Amino acid sequence: MDYGASEVQLLGLQLRIEIVLCEVWKEAIAGDVEHTHLVKRLDL
Repeated sequence: MDYGASEVQLLGLQLRIEIVLCEVWKEAIAGDVEHTHLVKRLDL
């Protein structure tokens, strides 16, 4: 497969967005452990 420049840029952008979201989730989980447990309890 031969990717055009715009497709490569889109793939790179998607990868960066996924990395940022992963970091945000890690911070949220680390900061809101009790809140997460409460939400899980409510879901059950």
